[in-house]
Amino acid sequence: LPLSHIAERLLVEMGSFYTGSQVSFAESLDTFAANLAESKPTVFLGVPRIWSKFQQAILAKMPQKKLDLFLKIPILNGIVKKKIQTNLGLIEARNIFTGAAPTPASLIHWFSALGINIQEAYAMTENCCYSHVTRNHNIKVGSVGQPLPMCDVKLSDINEILVKHEALMDGYYKEPQLTAEALEDGWLHTGDEGSIDSEGFLTITGRVKDLFKTTKGKYVAPSPIEMLISANSDIEQVCVVGDGIPQPIALIVKSEIGEKKPLDEFLDSMLGTLKEVNPELDHHEQVKKLVIIKESWTVENSLLTPTLKIKRNPIEKIYKGRYEEWYEHADAVVMA
Repeated sequence: LPLSHIAERLLVEMGSFYTGSQVSFAESLDTFAANLAESKPTVFLGVPRIWSKFQQAILAKMPQKKLDLFLKIPILNGIVKKKIQTNLGLIEARNIFTGAAPTPASLIHWFSALGINIQEAYAMTENCCYSHVTRNHNIKVGSVGQPLPMCDVKLSDINEILVKHEALMDGYYKEPQLTAEALEDGWLHTGDEGSIDSEGFLTITGRVKDLFKTTKGKYVAPSPIEMLISANSDIEQVCVVGDGIPQPIALIVKSEIGEKKPLDEFLDSMLGTLKEVNPELDHHEQVKKLVIIKESWTVENSLLTPTLKIKRNPIEKIYKGRYEEWYEHADAVVMA
């Protein structure tokens, strides 16, 4: 991540000073994989898109059916796992984190089968990147972990996650109104919706502010639906929208694996995802269409943040004028 990012400030800068650790930097995006393999970190944090890229790189060399077969053979199982961990540069990693955006549970399970146990973490700039983390000895997939020491957490009456500790921000610079909305009685209102189980594990269920209303008058939280859809390795990015139409539709950007597939195979894959995802959703949440977007969403075209999260509002501004056209299309998968 950029060194100005709060996770880099806390984990890399402050963490290395505190522990006397050595820090390695990638020379460029092109050399990232080689640099990681060379440095062999003991602690590594990758945003979800990095883990998706790793998965695609592995599957490009070893298709899923072949990988599944090798993992079923006892001696070969260990050899394959060690080879993949070594090639990724994670052979010595003791703590492997993901954060900054939702990571599909299916992706975490996929890496777990390779002996790479990913720990989800959750925090934000406003609480100085100090909130929740999954300990490597107590991973509960789908949860972002338990609160860190001296961090109080509760849910509001609309299940918004509220956080309180001594390292919260004082406020937004020259924005008293925004500060008053975010900080109330010493609690930071994160804008994220969640649930907390009996052991204190927090699960993010969506964004309070990202809800949209369909023409049926029903509110839809896009993030959980996006998580389900993005389990398909043929998909690089997904944004679920639905403002002004009866049911949600999903805007899709192909992954490298998806790009290499013949069109008929790719379309079958997309239809399979619709059939898998929709039965898990309430009727008003079910996705009517998958719309395949030609242009990738990148940091350079301002449709991704530096932490590789989609910028929902800019994406909607570009495509909203075509929602009705796509919704009325005869096919369930629409090539935009």
